[in-house]
Amino acid sequence: MQDAPRLDTLILDLVRGRNAWIALVAIGAIGCIPVLNFVVFGYALEYMGRHAKTGRFDFNKPSDWVSLVRESLVLGVTFLGYCGLPWFLGRLLEQLINQLSNYAVFPIGSLFEAFGGIVGLGLFGAAFITYIRSDNWEPLIQVREIGRLALSMASAVWMPVVLIFGLSAITDPFSGFGLAVGVFAYCVYLGEISRRLRYA
Repeated sequence: MQDAPRLDTLILDLVRGRNAWIALVAIGAIGCIPVLNFVVFGYALEYMGRHAKTGRFDFNKPSDWVSLVRESLVLGVTFLGYCGLPWFLGRLLEQLINQLSNYAVFPIGSLFEAFGGIVGLGLFGAAFITYIRSDNWEPLIQVREIGRLALSMASAVWMPVVLIFGLSAITDPFSGFGLAVGVFAYCVYLGEISRRLRYA
């Protein structure tokens, strides 16, 4: 995708925004709390909408809590479906291979979990773009169409996933912190792609 935004430039813009570091620490902390971490998705949507109107990357308090909760639940469930399921299947396959080989090929078995996570995040990325463009949850259940979109936008959807895994690894044992910040940046990046597609 030639018109995809530069991820490194977007990240620099994010961290330079007003209240950026306080907000990112809060996002990371919330990301460590199950279920409540869905708020990251809703806030990312509101943040993108504000940026589209003002052109600024400032972090402000949510203006519509009802909308925030609704969007968070929709995208949180979407994340569990498209990202959680492939990761879980990869995890099961890893455990099966390790049990059958008595952990003799442990490094190889662990690759399946990572691969499942990468595939899942890419599918979620395509689903996220679909949701932004349609402003409706119904297209999210069209799994085949989501898969086609993910393949057609492979470089734009899957390349940034490296950032998410990198932040998760760097912040270990607080991987939930890095994962939340990485997913938030990923969502903002996907939102910019969607905006460019809309006005292309």
